[in-house]
Order: sequence, then C-alpha cells, then structure tokens
Amino acid sequence: MPTPSTDLRHGRRTAAVSVGNWMVRKGVLELLDALGRLPHDRVTLHLAGRDDVEPAYTDRVTLHLAVLRPGRAPRRA
Repeated sequence: MPTPSTDLRHGRRTAAVSVGNWMVRKGVLELLDALGRLPHDRVTLHLAGRDDVEPAYTDRVTLHLAVLRPGRAPRRA
C-alpha cells in the first residue's frame, strides 16, 4: 500500500491547500491563475474537494491544469 508523501511541498518553498468543490463560485480557475504567475519553485497547491459537482467546470479546470503543467495529469484520491 502506498504511503503519503511527508513533504507536501514537493520540493517547493510552500504548500497551500484549497478546500472546496470544483465549482465556478469557488474560484478554482482564479486561484490557478494567481498561483500560475508565481515562479514554479514557490508553491505546491493541493486541491481538496469534489470534482463531479459541475462537470463542465471540472473540464475547464482540468484543461487549465494541463496548460500550467504539461504532461502531468491531476492526481485524484
């Protein structure tokens, strides 16, 4: 059984967590835009929440993540 990483920063300076379902009113895309402006070594973002509440919005978030992190799909628990 895999064990969770003890370094939630994944080598970056800071780890941040956003707890909320992937919905337009929660502002996930805006958060990704804001953090995407930072240098890549600054922050690791963990998104915690359901991604099946607004499927069309989840598609937008997933596409945005693919642009920000080419070749890396979001990890789902």
